[in-house]
Amino acid sequence: MNQKKSVKIIFAIVIILLVGIIVGYFVLSRTMKPQPVPLISQIPVSASETEYQFDYKGENYGFEFNYPKTLTIQRGQGSFNSETFFLEDSDGLGIISGIQLWVVPNQTTLDAFISKMMSNTQYTSSNETVAGIPAKRLLVEGQQVAEGNQIFFVKNGYGYRWIAFKLRDIDGGKNMIPTLNNILSTFKFIK
Repeated sequence: MNQKKSVKIIFAIVIILLVGIIVGYFVLSRTMKPQPVPLISQIPVSASETEYQFDYKGENYGFEFNYPKTLTIQRGQGSFNSETFFLEDSDGLGIISGIQLWVVPNQTTLDAFISKMMSNTQYTSSNETVAGIPAKRLLVEGQQVAEGNQIFFVKNGYGYRWIAFKLRDIDGGKNMIPTLNNILSTFKFIK
């Protein structure tokens, strides 16, 4: 009888601990908020970074930006009839460790553009400006390999979508978001 009582007490303690762990997990996951990302205009670009950057002019779309010499630019066709620019790092991880720019034609408003590109995706957003144009930064969490930052803006009928990732430690831990911020601080329209 004493042994049955001990088993019941241990079982009750295990159940209480499991319930406590589950409740704690849900409370913490709901209270933890993503850290705000600084506005592009608040991010300093040091002289040493700009000394080692190349200039890219997208003549077809009338923009230019500086980027680090560690990245190479590849152009291609993407979804939604977009022209896509891949700024790839030489680390062998491919485009996910780099930065992407999608230029999508026939876009009229920022909200409609985001809705088209991000259907069925959960994100939090903040308002910003890029090259004097209203923009939105989307923080996309819970992706299979990374946390993603995406910056959207629309000008002259084209939607611009910049994408950068912060990889999980298991995938190399590389964070391309600060590099994207530096690139965007130099982005300007020349037409």
